[in-house]
Amino acid sequence: MLGKKTAKNIKILMITDCLRTINNIFMETFLLAFIFKYTKHNATDVGIYHFMTYLAVLIVAYLSGNWLKRGNRILMYQVGVILTCTYMLIFMFFKENIVHFLPLCGLIFGTKIALRAFPFNLIVADNVGQDRLIAFKGYVEGLKGILRIVVPIVLGTLFTYGSHFGTVAALTVLCFVELFVFSFIKARPRKNASRFSIPVYWRRAKGIKCIKELYWLEICRGMTIDGTLGTLVVLYIVYLFKTDFNLGMITSAFFVVTIIIHFLFGRFGRYHYFSRILLMTAGAMVLAVILFLLLPNKETFILYNFCFTVVVQILGSIIDINMFNISNQPVVTRYKCEYFAVREMFLNMGRLVSYTLLIVAGLWSNFLLIKYLLVFLTVVLVVMCTICIKLNRELNENHS
Repeated sequence: MLGKKTAKNIKILMITDCLRTINNIFMETFLLAFIFKYTKHNATDVGIYHFMTYLAVLIVAYLSGNWLKRGNRILMYQVGVILTCTYMLIFMFFKENIVHFLPLCGLIFGTKIALRAFPFNLIVADNVGQDRLIAFKGYVEGLKGILRIVVPIVLGTLFTYGSHFGTVAALTVLCFVELFVFSFIKARPRKNASRFSIPVYWRRAKGIKCIKELYWLEICRGMTIDGTLGTLVVLYIVYLFKTDFNLGMITSAFFVVTIIIHFLFGRFGRYHYFSRILLMTAGAMVLAVILFLLLPNKETFILYNFCFTVVVQILGSIIDINMFNISNQPVVTRYKCEYFAVREMFLNMGRLVSYTLLIVAGLWSNFLLIKYLLVFLTVVLVVMCTICIKLNRELNENHS
């Protein structure tokens, strides 16, 4: 039986994650499309923006470690939400002129990501036990999937036919709602905890195989799921289908299937099913990218985008579940902040590598190179599935 405080915290975490998703859809899809449009389809500018973003995430994740370990995690998250509001206001007032300040915007965006994602992961790890992680991830991702259907259609319509100012103002109000909801989670500073020290943690953890495999997964994840691959898919949709409305419709359509998958995952998912699920998704991804490579047109890209959407949702959830479970193993518990900090650093190193590749490809102003970069990163995604299968088999005996 869950304690009342823990059950309440889990509900707040689910609500907060859903509210955060609404803003993420805008920032990672429509704002990206807006920047791409006003930089005259310059992939290099988009790459520089993301490079500065994830450089900031990497630096802030390291510098904020001691605050997170011994200070107030809730306050850190709330500062991240306030920075999100700041970023929204910058976009609201500068509009298309924002493209002249992309490196600065990237630094602000990256700082807010670190200040929100870092404490959020720790709070989830502290409140959601191993026996409830599959249900938690399945249901919360299912709810977020519903938002990913509704929100892109609404935002695509508003940005195509309505007011940018009013739309961004509404998203800013949602940030304040998120700030209010998250304030109900209580957490006290841990002043008696040992000081944050990555070298001490690394000496103890570097020989543990599952931790090394997880960090390899995070590097690959930074290159694919949370990096350039998603950006390339958005750029290709804008390039092929032109309008924000089409971007919204295409993005929403594929999340219908992922909603069903996530709710089934949360209800019936078991650790010993993970390997088979990953094998099927990797196979579908390989077939889709081969078809797109042989016949590069709108139809094959839609099929590729469908497989990509399904694979990243499933693979991301399984990686997260294993990440949280490893964080609660005895060897890691004392150094949980360091564990997540190093995870953020590896994740963002992968992002920096992938956006460096995007910058290089963009310098040639050639969508053919970008297409082959998309294929290369899809191969990395398949490699991720094989590493995750291996990691899951090693951890499976602890879940049976």
